[in-house]
Amino acid sequence: MWVPDLMENLALTYTMVGEHEKAIEQLALQMSIPAEQSVPLLDLDSRWDPLREYRELQDLLEKCG
Repeated sequence: MWVPDLMENLALTYTMVGEHEKAIEQLALQMSIPAEQSVPLLDLDSRWDPLREYRELQDLLEKCG
């Protein structure tokens, strides 16, 4: 029940400390299980802005969207 939230928190922490590849890996794991996080929410949430330039995030959003 709490695992998706913890995964999102870890991804956000990675984002804040500049570990962008690890953040995207965590988001990919989170998107692979049932969770509240969705492509539209990722698109709207400005906390993920540092990751938007990465092709891996764009690929993930296309794959899951």
